[in-house]
Amino acid sequence: MFASSFYIIIVVLIAILGMLSKSALVVREDQRVLLFRLGRFSTVMHPGFHLTLPFIDTFKLVSLDSALPGWKGLSSTEILDRVVETQLGKEVLNDWIARGRKPLREM
Repeated sequence: MFASSFYIIIVVLIAILGMLSKSALVVREDQRVLLFRLGRFSTVMHPGFHLTLPFIDTFKLVSLDSALPGWKGLSSTEILDRVVETQLGKEVLNDWIARGRKPLREM
């Protein structure tokens, strides 16, 4: 009896650790991440450590060096706008600007 419950606890802990490792994301300075929540564009992630929701959030990693040559001379807002426009299109950019550049979850 004790052995079977011990194995169940071990399996649950391994599953939790697997989900946590899938949700951790580190974005480098020369990258931006486009976050999609349930398939719809949500926001742009800046450099740093981020946690996502496994199985709900997907993301697209964008290298600024290849997507925006000369990006170091641009402001943060210009970088975000150009990344969204080049990767997702003008309509998504306009929708995002209309939301005040906020993630969907803050609306």
